[in-house]
Amino acid sequence: MTTIPGRDTQRQIGRPRTMGNAPASVEASGGQRGEAGAVAQTVVWARLVDANTAATAFYREQLLGPTGEGPARYLTSRGLGHVMGRNSVWQVGYAPQGWTVLLEHLQTAGFTGREVLAAGLARRTRRGTLIDTFRDRVMCPVREETGAVAGFIGRAAPAAGPDVPKYLNTSDTALYR
Repeated sequence: MTTIPGRDTQRQIGRPRTMGNAPASVEASGGQRGEAGAVAQTVVWARLVDANTAATAFYREQLLGPTGEGPARYLTSRGLGHVMGRNSVWQVGYAPQGWTVLLEHLQTAGFTGREVLAAGLARRTRRGTLIDTFRDRVMCPVREETGAVAGFIGRAAPAAGPDVPKYLNTSDTALYR
């Protein structure tokens, strides 16, 4: 069960419900694109929310710690320093550089690679290994009306090369379309 500050998670997330076209235990076929969508067909909706909630906390810790000094300076220079406040409703974070930093963190927290993939937080390489979807990006969680994190928008670091997309959204998943 996930914890969302100020929410009754038993009522909001713990009961079977739908979000868009995604049933609580996402088992319907079709309507989802990519590998994340296919994997999500057998992963319980609440578990995906839990993975996204854990990712939000991880990204937040990274932004507010030593790893996030550069991104924090960037946000302040853009007049967005207020989003870094400990109690900010935005919960903006930072996805650090590295290919599997979030993946390893979530697996240590008990999430499977399959769940991380289904949540759109990882993707497969051509060799079949999982890597983080978001690397070296300021991260903004996208919430559904109950407050549950459905996905993310990641803004590339200012020093990113011209071949790096400036903004990257969570791919289509059972939670985010």
